[in-house]
Amino acid sequence: MDYAELRELIANPGSFYPESLLNLVQDCAAACNECPRGACTPHIVTGSGPASARLMVVLGAPTSAEDAAGSPLAGPEQEIIDHCLKMTGIGRLDVYITCALKHFSPHAVDEKDTAVCRRWLQAEMAVVKPEVVVCLGEAAAQAVLGQRVDLPRERGKVFHPGFAPKVIVTVDLHSIIQAPDEDAFRRARDEFLLEFHGLAETLGVFDPWRGREALAQL
Repeated sequence: MDYAELRELIANPGSFYPESLLNLVQDCAAACNECPRGACTPHIVTGSGPASARLMVVLGAPTSAEDAAGSPLAGPEQEIIDHCLKMTGIGRLDVYITCALKHFSPHAVDEKDTAVCRRWLQAEMAVVKPEVVVCLGEAAAQAVLGQRVDLPRERGKVFHPGFAPKVIVTVDLHSIIQAPDEDAFRRARDEFLLEFHGLAETLGVFDPWRGREALAQL
């Protein structure tokens, strides 16, 4: 199935359920041979989460650990997201996590890679229909918005692109993990956590008890 046929099916799903459509998107992405990054690995990194998710978190390019797992978030990156979800009361079933680029590569991301993979990300968004999309890093923001974003200068900026009610851009998880020491890591993680408090309030799922626990640690 080519991309045009896939988009038509998403627009007119007939007997297809959203979860089935997500599986189909991932199958089509796996069969794509237009991305140069595909030569680096036989795998793709598929999205993780239900089609009913209200929040979509978009990472940039997958890491080698994510490539091996076949899904986004592995190792310390997952620990940061899990910490933020726990501390804000956002349920994992409220979240769909995916990568802007579907293949791991040791090479830097270029605009051609992003443009090729962007259609699969657009298909995921068309199926999930999230209320809020959070872009972690410049590559993710460019893939979602189709334009460059200057981070960290534009961190926290909110866009209203039409295909999603709200798109928010912030730093990628690597900038937190690569903090020079434990104190710097905690400060960076806590700043990131505060952004998730705002997301929880936007979604109306803020847990005040967990919120107090989290804020007391800042």
